[in-house]
Amino acid sequence: MKKKSYTLVDCEKQNKEHLDTFHIPPARHNLEPGTLVKLIFEPVPVESFGGERMWVKVKGPHKKSAEIYEGTLDNNPVVINKLKCGDVVLLKGRHVANIMKVKTTPKLQELSTA
Repeated sequence: MKKKSYTLVDCEKQNKEHLDTFHIPPARHNLEPGTLVKLIFEPVPVESFGGERMWVKVKGPHKKSAEIYEGTLDNNPVVINKLKCGDVVLLKGRHVANIMKVKTTPKLQELSTA
């Protein structure tokens, strides 16, 4: 099995340690497919900077555990060059630093039948 080139920062731990400056979204444990979540990736081995923040598009709960979500990387990393846009990322709610709800627009066919 290929060794991961990163770890995900535990944002809940960061929030507890830096309550006034590191805010996390309350809905991080109830993620819907299509939601974009910001995660903080730390390279392995750890380098001197604070990690690379990137967006991951949630596909849904992982088949092995409802506590784990599966998503795909929605950015091209700058520092962690073994990752690329579209790579599968497994995460837990504690890893979520921010959430962006993606608004969907109706399909053209749906508009024409209204």
